[in-house]
Amino acid sequence: MLTDAFRLMAQSGMAQADPGRAVRAIADLARAAGGGGMVGGQQMDLSAAPGSSTAAEVDEIELRKTAALLASCARMGAILGGGSPAQVEALGEYGTRLGLLFQVTDDILDETGSFEEMGKGIAKDRARGKWTYPVAHGMPAAIERASELERAALAAVSTFGAEADPLRELVGMVRNRRT
Repeated sequence: MLTDAFRLMAQSGMAQADPGRAVRAIADLARAAGGGGMVGGQQMDLSAAPGSSTAAEVDEIELRKTAALLASCARMGAILGGGSPAQVEALGEYGTRLGLLFQVTDDILDETGSFEEMGKGIAKDRARGKWTYPVAHGMPAAIERASELERAALAAVSTFGAEADPLRELVGMVRNRRT
């Protein structure tokens, strides 16, 4: 599936983009998906013995997985669209905070949701001995962290005008989701 992402990029309209921008976007995705990003985070997650992760390791895993990928997606849009370095950086920050918000919210829902809402079993991570943000830091801290991440994601796109409204709406959707 990961390799298909690169194939799809090559076959998409990106092929008509400025070649320098296209190469930068592909390099960004490769960096975010590789050992220092999603694949490395997944490896850390899967290799951790049940109950053995530290709070810092949980934070690192969550940063590398969803956050790294969403940050790259946001940066790629800015790169391909000809954004300034400051815009690329701001959208990368937005993607990082959105990805962390998604993961922390998912961890909260795994502890507090219901089968009816989630459409899947709950507390599965805890039953497997997997450390999540609420397990590592406590539920009150997880809820506060989600609020902080929501504010940070919105702040990252505060210099953009109405064209960033869909990005702002996405933050609300992620924060308020129940599934």
